[in-house]
Amino acid sequence: MKGVTIFGLLCKLDRRIREKYATDGDPSLRNEMTWDIISALRGPDQYEIIVDDNEIYPADELKHLTTARVRAIVGFTRSMDTGLNIRETPLNNDEIVFRNKLLHHAEPHFTSHFRVAMRTLHMLGYPVPVKELNFHAREPEELEEVDE
Repeated sequence: MKGVTIFGLLCKLDRRIREKYATDGDPSLRNEMTWDIISALRGPDQYEIIVDDNEIYPADELKHLTTARVRAIVGFTRSMDTGLNIRETPLNNDEIVFRNKLLHHAEPHFTSHFRVAMRTLHMLGYPVPVKELNFHAREPEELEEVDE
């Protein structure tokens, strides 16, 4: 991906949204989709996720399972040398369950942006594994293999 920039990836994303959701009038739906994805690319603002009194996780653990995945899905790669945390491999069942647990206790604002961003990227044809769209599984057994 020589020559690919963050700006180029965001322009490509915007172009895909405009092609899929072309409207002659109000662009607010497209703007909201773009904003959700940009917010998911940025990650949560909090420093730690408090699950209960005995379980506190650094927000970086959530970022690795959410933000780093969104970055890879839209086309960021480690070879771009952006200095950003990028997770190129899909999440396994245990990681999806852990991500869901952290999302349940994270800032609702970020959680909402992330969920909408993942669904939007999937609708736009980005390589989002279907089982990563399951935001409710609490046990690995709840995640069935789904044909793409």
